[in-house]
Amino acid sequence: MHMAEKGLVVEAVDITPLYVGDARRNVAVRGLQDRVSIRLGDYHNLTDFPDGSFDGIYTMETFVHADDPVKVLRNFYRLLRPGGVLVHNEADFNRNSDLLQDVLRLSHCQNTLEEGALTQMLQEVGFKDVELDDLTDEVLPLWRLFGVLGHVPYRILQFFGLHTRFTNLRAGVESYLHWGEGQYISVRAVKP
Repeated sequence: MHMAEKGLVVEAVDITPLYVGDARRNVAVRGLQDRVSIRLGDYHNLTDFPDGSFDGIYTMETFVHADDPVKVLRNFYRLLRPGGVLVHNEADFNRNSDLLQDVLRLSHCQNTLEEGALTQMLQEVGFKDVELDDLTDEVLPLWRLFGVLGHVPYRILQFFGLHTRFTNLRAGVESYLHWGEGQYISVRAVKP
């Protein structure tokens, strides 16, 4: 909706019917139906869009759920016009910690790439001018809030051996405690 309010025409895709319904209602409330179209879909298979459909593609915190990241990037590449830009925001962990790998798995982010892998895959698919901005300092205050608010309840649950049953709490606290093992990035890549 923010992009549409800035004058862009937006095609949104989500794999969860509930989120599609919520998004459609929010778009209608803001009167943006003429600028935003929302459909149910899976970014592993975007064949209903013809080649070169878009000037830009934006995704945020979804790539960790990709079953086949290269296939998704190939779809994005195919869908962009020459000169089109992909912008992708995501946590980028080095995954060297067994605990962090377990937290990522439990929070349904088991496909989180190792640090630097996304840039390499983008180049292999054919993207050029790949730029990576470290946004960690901008995201860290929120992670700190999660870590501080959740720390005491998490430690109590951990004492009783129940901490693994509270996935979001565990993910928030452990991600903050292990923030040095990763960063939050924004990647920009261009289709030549």
